[in-house]
Amino acid sequence: DAFALVQAYLLEWVASSASTSIEAWSVGCSSGEEAYSLAIIIREVLQQAQREVYFGVTGTDISKAAVDSARRARYPERKLVNMAPELRERYLVADSASKTFSVTPEIRERACFSRLNVAELEQAPRQPMNIIYCQNMLIYFRRWRRKTILDELAKRLVPGGLMVLGMGEMTGWSHPRMERVADERCLAFRRKKE
Repeated sequence: DAFALVQAYLLEWVASSASTSIEAWSVGCSSGEEAYSLAIIIREVLQQAQREVYFGVTGTDISKAAVDSARRARYPERKLVNMAPELRERYLVADSASKTFSVTPEIRERACFSRLNVAELEQAPRQPMNIIYCQNMLIYFRRWRRKTILDELAKRLVPGGLMVLGMGEMTGWSHPRMERVADERCLAFRRKKE
């Protein structure tokens, strides 16, 4: 899946980068599962590599209700069926009374959420991102708007950074600073190193 590609990118980053921070962005984050999953993957890779690196994940969505839900970081078990049991044990706390699971403070403090209309990306964060995760969001826009959004997102990637999209969300898009990642699991691009 797309998270396996993110993990491969992070393993490469850990082996080759001297940078002291990693920034990721979940665009159209809905109720936060993707953003927290990114934080967990980053934490896991850094721990395995024994690297002390600051990392943060920004989650944005147009829906206030979705952003509020993401900030609560509480999920029913059915939302966790694809999560490896060892990760669930490490990063989630069960609440038997409500039959839900809460994300641990260690991961929650790495994620921040805010409302953002992706059609107005000029108001979006400007700091360079290592990873931009944008799956199943572009389908809601016309083709010309998708291109504009992707062009704006590409500007926010560090050289070598990774942008992950949903399969079939945007065919034929190209950007002079981006190259397609050969992967059958998802549609992804890397920003060329300058």
